[in-house]
Amino acid sequence: MLERWCFMKVLSRWYDIEVKFENESIKKEQFNGVLIKDRNIDEILRSIKNSGIIKKYEFKNKILILK
Repeated sequence: MLERWCFMKVLSRWYDIEVKFENESIKKEQFNGVLIKDRNIDEILRSIKNSGIIKKYEFKNKILILK
């Protein structure tokens, strides 16, 4: 079984970023979806945000912080 947020590891590789969680409870949320490699990372993150799992996100020096 894959951990719930393992797709963030995939995004990390695809977009050469580091992913951090400001709130560790986010990792307990379940998210189902399909990752399409040619999508802009902002499109993917907006979809996750629109699902209500994260409230916001920000980039700082190739670090993605999920809030």
